[in-house]
Amino acid sequence: SNDGHIAHISLVPRFNGEKTSSDDAFNAFVAGDLDCVSEDFLSHQGEFIFVLDRSGSMDGDRIQMAKEALIFFIKSLPPVSIFNVVSFGFSFKFLFPSSVNNTIEKVNEALSAIQSFGADMGGTEILNVLEKILKVNANIKYPRNVFLLTDGCVKNTKEVAQLIKHNNI
Repeated sequence: SNDGHIAHISLVPRFNGEKTSSDDAFNAFVAGDLDCVSEDFLSHQGEFIFVLDRSGSMDGDRIQMAKEALIFFIKSLPPVSIFNVVSFGFSFKFLFPSSVNNTIEKVNEALSAIQSFGADMGGTEILNVLEKILKVNANIKYPRNVFLLTDGCVKNTKEVAQLIKHNNI
């Protein structure tokens, strides 16, 4: 748009010109079979912070779909990246104290934790968690990408939108 910003990033590599599942990307990474992945994908560096809504309104299919999307994203990260998962509801919790390297061990640790997530963190307080994430200094080597997975049931949408707009670089 004329007054806004739009960004698109594809975290799913294409093997032999075909879009594949997240398991194919992760399994290729685990097996060390990176010949089938583009050079651009292999060299992309970034910090990927996934912010997952675990408020009560996410109960049922919503939390399940969000967890599946999150697992898909994490399995599709470029090898030269760092990531973290932040759960929120009334309060928030970082999976790791700070973003971690995209290693097999850390991916598996994250996937295991995500499987146990439920919509059990009370009300939806997006503003506080976003403010906390934005206060953490970004690593210049890893451009920050923040992905919000939510059903959008937010009471202070104007303040959240202003915070995002103010910090959109």
